[in-house]
Amino acid sequence: MRQGNKVRSSVAVTSAVVFAFALSSLSPANAGEASKADRGLGIAEEVAAAEDPETRFESLSASERELFESVTEPVTTEIVGEEVSSSANRANSISAGCYDHWQRYEAKAAAGNTVYTWWQGLRWCHNGTRVTSWNVYDRGGETRTPGWSYSGRNGQGSRNVGWEIRSYTKEKFSFGVGDFGYSTSECGQIRGGNGRYSVQASCGLS
Repeated sequence: MRQGNKVRSSVAVTSAVVFAFALSSLSPANAGEASKADRGLGIAEEVAAAEDPETRFESLSASERELFESVTEPVTTEIVGEEVSSSANRANSISAGCYDHWQRYEAKAAAGNTVYTWWQGLRWCHNGTRVTSWNVYDRGGETRTPGWSYSGRNGQGSRNVGWEIRSYTKEKFSFGVGDFGYSTSECGQIRGGNGRYSVQASCGLS
């Protein structure tokens, strides 16, 4: 779980920013890793574009299959792309205000490329003692990795515990090569309090 500092002021998030942050990108540790990711993605694109993807996949050599799996299998989750804004009601109380946090999450493959991303945007107001209102204004997912697709929303939930609001989104992604395929769901959560927030890739609200 990542803990935020005092909510900082920033420009409000726009749809353009959301989609810009959602773009898949490579983050290799070195040139060798980048080359491995490029080769793996090239093989994945060939398989996905084949007339018979399953037969093309079965024809891959052991080294080609290793490269394919190194760019298509999620192995880690990164919490990135934080955007926060606030409009504190300082006229009434320096400790009261309304806040806005947008958070992006990325599933990374072993080769360092981003397999898919998901995100949530949350607004809430705090009177200095408790959360008085909140709403989720944005949630979704995206992928450009060959073989993967975004399958839509698969759940959401929230819990107001008084001093903070806890809200999660659950997004579904599907992978397929010919008749073989599977789906997985990912969670992203924001917890907003009195000028503070924390984020985690979890659906648990306790």
